[in-house]
Amino acid sequence: MSLSTANGHYLFLLNKLADMSPENRQLAYGLMELMVEGGNQTADWGEAVSRMSRAIRG
Repeated sequence: MSLSTANGHYLFLLNKLADMSPENRQLAYGLMELMVEGGNQTADWGEAVSRMSRAIRG
């Protein structure tokens, strides 16, 4: 599962949230807020995406 596509669009299946632990859902919500605030243009964004990818994979 990817949070973004090669052309810059963002992907996230909301039903995937049901598969996550409450802690991992909080991480997902935090990433959503970070993106809305423009934080996806920072160096921290790459690390946040990596953490989400690890959380999704379990």
